[in-house]
Amino acid sequence: MQIRTQAFVKFLNGTLGLLLATLSLAGFCFSQTVSLSPQIGPPTTKTLASGSGFPANSAVDVYFDTTDVALAATDGAGAFSKILIQAPSSAVPGGHYVTGVARSNGTAGQTTFLVRTNWAGFGFSPNNKRQNPYEHVLSPATVGGLGLAWTLPRAKRSLLRPLSLAETSTLAPKMEIFTP
Repeated sequence: MQIRTQAFVKFLNGTLGLLLATLSLAGFCFSQTVSLSPQIGPPTTKTLASGSGFPANSAVDVYFDTTDVALAATDGAGAFSKILIQAPSSAVPGGHYVTGVARSNGTAGQTTFLVRTNWAGFGFSPNNKRQNPYEHVLSPATVGGLGLAWTLPRAKRSLLRPLSLAETSTLAPKMEIFTP
């Protein structure tokens, strides 16, 4: 019986990027998968990681980007489920890799967790505190790098609620919106 393992993992700018991970055992090919629930949230979101296709009864390290955040144990079928991990408070908005790597042979599976820092409503919270506790991209040091994206005529500036992106396309191109 021939056992052949291929796991190609590459570090790209400090982020663990999985290019290919397969285990070929006597002509059968097993794919490693990792899934999350939920897959989207702000920094500090707790999510449950599950995986399959790993070696049976083995240890799998779970990474958030390049940080080892959990150790999972697979069952007889090579699966693990509901391993609690948390997005770091320092995670910036955008996609972040969550990767499972088998300790026994290096096979790996990967998915993406999307960090978002959206405001759920006007003023961010029900009591309108207007402070997003997850915002750590904009600061007094970075706000100077913002540029004017578009403006709204003065008559429409007295809107009492924030606009959705869909609504902005119907307005005259004079609303002041700044982008990094």
